[in-house]
Amino acid sequence: MRCLSIQRKKIGDDDGADMIRSLVNNTTLEKLELEGNNFGPKTAREVANLLRKNRFIKHINLESNNLTNSGKDTEGVIELARVKSMKMNVISIRLWVLAGIETEISFILT
Repeated sequence: MRCLSIQRKKIGDDDGADMIRSLVNNTTLEKLELEGNNFGPKTAREVANLLRKNRFIKHINLESNNLTNSGKDTEGVIELARVKSMKMNVISIRLWVLAGIETEISFILT
């Protein structure tokens, strides 16, 4: 399986963080489609940790999740930006609707 699609399942932040941690040693996944859940800062931090450790995942879609807990906790999103700045194997990270502000941030690495 190269793509894991778990979209619009209303998975909470704690369960999302646990799920992401379980993928650290997976060597076949290249894409995670995680749009439209209830993921928050914990999940965002775990995604950043996952990307540091798992060099196989190239694309992650986290659109329509409350990754900043309505602007109260931006650390997870900051960690995702740090992963991008480290020029790792990640090609794209898609985030949409951060802290209630509709904006698209897509990190594309060259």
